[in-house]
Amino acid sequence: MVGDDELIEEFSMFDVNLSTKCKEKVLELCEIYGKDAGSMVSEWIAFSHSNKMENTAMTIENLAVFENQKLLKNSKKAKTPKTPANKQTKPQYGSANRRQISEAGDDLLDAYASPAVKSSAKKRQLTPDQNQASKRLTAQNRSAVHHSPSFSPASATPSAKYSLRTNAGEVAITHGNVGPVDWIKRLPQKCSITPYQPDHHLENKFKYMFQKLVDKAYVLNDHIDEMAELIKKQYNIEEFASLTQATQETVTVVGRVCCDSDGRLNAKSVLLEGSRETSGGKTIPIDMTNVTSYSLFPGQIVAMEGINNGKTFMASKVMDLIPSPVTARESSDATGPVYVMVASGPFTTNDSFSFEPLMDLVSLIIKEKPDVCILTGPFLDVSHEELQKLDIEYTEFFHEKLIKELLASTQGSNTKFILIPSQRDVHHENIYPQPPFVAKEQLGDRITFMPDPCLFTVSGTVFAVTSTDIVKHLSGEEISSSPTVSDRMTRLLQHLLSQQSFYPLCPPVRGLNVEYEQWSHSNIPLTPNIMVTPSELRYFVKDVNSCLAINPWSLAKGHLGGTFAKIMINKEMTKNSSNMAYKPIAAQIVRI
Repeated sequence: MVGDDELIEEFSMFDVNLSTKCKEKVLELCEIYGKDAGSMVSEWIAFSHSNKMENTAMTIENLAVFENQKLLKNSKKAKTPKTPANKQTKPQYGSANRRQISEAGDDLLDAYASPAVKSSAKKRQLTPDQNQASKRLTAQNRSAVHHSPSFSPASATPSAKYSLRTNAGEVAITHGNVGPVDWIKRLPQKCSITPYQPDHHLENKFKYMFQKLVDKAYVLNDHIDEMAELIKKQYNIEEFASLTQATQETVTVVGRVCCDSDGRLNAKSVLLEGSRETSGGKTIPIDMTNVTSYSLFPGQIVAMEGINNGKTFMASKVMDLIPSPVTARESSDATGPVYVMVASGPFTTNDSFSFEPLMDLVSLIIKEKPDVCILTGPFLDVSHEELQKLDIEYTEFFHEKLIKELLASTQGSNTKFILIPSQRDVHHENIYPQPPFVAKEQLGDRITFMPDPCLFTVSGTVFAVTSTDIVKHLSGEEISSSPTVSDRMTRLLQHLLSQQSFYPLCPPVRGLNVEYEQWSHSNIPLTPNIMVTPSELRYFVKDVNSCLAINPWSLAKGHLGGTFAKIMINKEMTKNSSNMAYKPIAAQIVRI
């Protein structure tokens, strides 16, 4: 609620003197139109200048004209009425509230306006019967279509630059060829969403910050042994040699790639750490001079051929695990193609907390009616410039404002939502792997909370999704020389599949808190059909070992709009098709 002293102080900055009656009137206007002291002063100064009035000439009559020409006109143009600052009730949407504001304004106009203003205002009004019937019809039609979304707090202001963009709806990337794709769903269909491996799925919160170094060491050691067995079978290796044993003959060793310092890995700083079973957990420097082709990063489990002189391992060949074939899609319970929309946060621009990009995405969902919409965080970005200025409780705002508004505004679309948290979400645990959001109440079957990372199926198609920017993290650590895969982005994505992990980088980047006792939940035990890896690096759609890898980018990018992804999955996968251009999955990257 606006206070007397605050209002007087704001007006005095512009040498505007408030009489007692004017002050009471201005406070009343702040209450009715939901204005704070600063915005009310701005509105009055703009009005007085445009009407060539002296700033100090404030009277009851001038305030009545100000309300009629400025405040009342703006309230009628607004999409939703503003709630007074002192009221804590939830905002209601629809024409009924706009009618109440309009009628309140008309009453005030009758009370304070001059006779000339009254008569001109009455000429614009409809007859009571026409007015009420028309508004009732408008309200019924609007409610039959959808609930108008509003995700922003009452104090948020729209972005100044977002609405000026000229490329909304532009298709940045098209991938695949399934013939003419109709992105607007005509009829709803059954579409199931289930965790791929329920036992492997992280469902509940867990205690963290109690991790012991010895427990972490055991986890990392067991990971070397598990990957070593897979490499041994794939390359038909009889036995791995110890890193501590000098030899004159070529031997094969296995271990984790490390850096000999805290700096960035390079060809001269490569170490290989063996497991306790084969090498007693020892490390040895690697001479990469004779290796013609390699692609390495810290944490990678590889086998190497070469000669060990006891102090340095003279490597001649590096062997990485080859990803398994893409998983065969299970039979679909859908009656037709499955349309999946994917968007990643932030969902509002840096200069505003009005969530305009998210509102535009909801409008597209209402129009195109996708079967599933996957949303990855951050939803409330801890680094947002405006976040600290807002007087909101983060968890309550997320559930009461974002989640409920999302479901209410898309109620007629039959779209199912999958929400995945981010390390940057201010209202959630900053730990990796990250448990899913917890619903405060029953939300129905249209929304599913998944952990980060996660594996799940959508009508038989396997999705692997993470909100952690592993692609960017890997790109800053990987070194390569004449790699077999020339495209760097494809090579980084292939590392995830070959290492069978959503986050194979070890140690992780600073700021990522990995709980190694839960690290197994970040495994990728198979090659999924679709892998979603949102990244700050430029958006892409890549075919990686027959797995469709997508970076949808972020829905908001700085002060402007970003991009999102659209995926169309055919019901059946045609085998041995004579049309080599045929793709069972089509995808687009579209600008919001």
